Amino acid sequence: MAWNWLNPRVIAPQVDLENWASRGVLGERVWIHKRGEIRPHHKTWALGLTALSVPGVIALAYGLWRYDLAWTLFGMAMTVLPKVWFVDRMVWAYQDWLQDHKKELGDV
Repeated sequence: MAWNWLNPRVIAPQVDLENWASRGVLGERVWIHKRGEIRPHHKTWALGLTALSVPGVIALAYGLWRYDLAWTLFGMAMTVLPKVWFVDRMVWAYQDWLQDHKKELGDV
């Protein structure tokens, strides 16, 4: 919770929104605030990738509880990889959302 409060105060806002990570964040914002405007296949993938990370969270928790490095690293990988894939899907969803709303937004 402390990092969520501190993060926007420590890290400067991005000026260039053309990079992959920035577009991923913009896609996540569209996902949160305008989910009804996202194409259905993006919704399916986003929900599936979120569900795919759940076993990783369980393995991570187990590894931390047992102080087992192998389970902890396995759980981290199984949690982080679907999240990175999710962000990549959000980049794609954002690009499609921009294309779908090109006339409304003007030059973006």
